[in-house]
Amino acid sequence: MHSPLLPQLRFLRATFTVGLLTCSFLLGACSDVRGELPEKVEVTEVIASSSTGVFMEGCATVVYRLDPATADTLMQQGAGFFRDIEPPRNENPRNPYSEWMETPLPDARLNHIHAVRAIGGCEGDGGDFRAREIELALRAPGSFYALTRNKEGMILVVPRSRLAAFLYVG
Repeated sequence: MHSPLLPQLRFLRATFTVGLLTCSFLLGACSDVRGELPEKVEVTEVIASSSTGVFMEGCATVVYRLDPATADTLMQQGAGFFRDIEPPRNENPRNPYSEWMETPLPDARLNHIHAVRAIGGCEGDGGDFRAREIELALRAPGSFYALTRNKEGMILVVPRSRLAAFLYVG
């Protein structure tokens, strides 16, 4: 006997599978948000995350709570913390991250760094994306960042606020 629901179930299963593949493909932001940071940058939780987009264009924002011991070590060691650090697990080898740099980020460069458009979440998402703290951290000394070669991706570590962020627009 042929059920009238069978074609609808097949359609739903196919739609769900495509959704999962798209979500996994898009920067790994949906399935492996921890993989966007180097292992040495230890975090205790994801505060907020969002992603939008299709195929190869999209936006992703993940804000993490930095592990207190990692934050303390960063404040003591400064930029030395990042010497010989391994890249994030999800790094694209064709678009690797730069060397780590200390903030402030020169204002003139903000317009050329696409990743900063992801501050506050994607498409006006609600949630605690700590936008003000991240914007202030980029303008003051004491935080650290790395950019992808094309400047569409950024990792920011803010030891004073015990935050880390992965930002991507591209």
